Amino acid sequence: MADLNGEIIQELLLVLRPFMWDKQQRRSYLFIALGTNATVLNRLVWDTPVDVFIPQMVNELILSGEIAPGKPTICALLEVIRENVGVDKQLEIDNLQQRIIEELTKKEKSSSVETDKHSRFKRMSFITELRTRLISDKQVYDLSRNEEFAEFNFIGLKETPLSVDLVAFTKADDFTEKQIVDLRDKFFNITQIVSYDFGLKPCPRMPNGLLGLVFEDECPRSLIEFIKKQTKISHWQRSAVLVSWVIDVKYEQIHTHNNPVSLLPPVMIMKD
Repeated sequence: MADLNGEIIQELLLVLRPFMWDKQQRRSYLFIALGTNATVLNRLVWDTPVDVFIPQMVNELILSGEIAPGKPTICALLEVIRENVGVDKQLEIDNLQQRIIEELTKKEKSSSVETDKHSRFKRMSFITELRTRLISDKQVYDLSRNEEFAEFNFIGLKETPLSVDLVAFTKADDFTEKQIVDLRDKFFNITQIVSYDFGLKPCPRMPNGLLGLVFEDECPRSLIEFIKKQTKISHWQRSAVLVSWVIDVKYEQIHTHNNPVSLLPPVMIMKD
């Protein structure tokens, strides 16, 4: 829960001071407003000077959240105080309550936006980190600058005496099943031809392709299961095999094919 600004705190001091002079008064009004068993009451220091007690009490009430939907706990206390003042003061308290609700709502929305931005930044950092580590830690050759591969955020190639491995990943939020199949077929074709184009002479090594579909938002279970089935294999002149994985950034999970063939699994990034 967000804090109130200094101007509202000063107005609360003026409104509440006549009803908060001593411990007995404080407990009486707060018990009426919140009940005797409210957890927040256990966090209050009752014997402090009034101008110390009120800001501390207000802060604890704000932190405790809402006593009802759209109704901050502090407003429950103000309603009790309202019953003990004249009409002019009642209007002042009504206005103060409305301003408190608007202030807290505005700050909560702002906090939510900042949290979303931070989360989005972390996700983008993951994608950048994945690319960096595959290149630096696994010595993967970066093919991403090739215009033919523009549909992918990253495509890399690594050759060992035992294998020729290609890995590709792309952000797939809002992808349809057809788009996924089309992307699978495109990457499978790349897996078949790139090693030959580079003169690597893969035979008798069958080129392995791992397609990582990155989801920053939630990926439906049905789509996860669909993607895991997107495998292809060819034993003809340009042999190759491809499997597809779901990289779920939001929940930090990777959903793999049952028999992954690539030697470049990005799961190592998720562990960090």
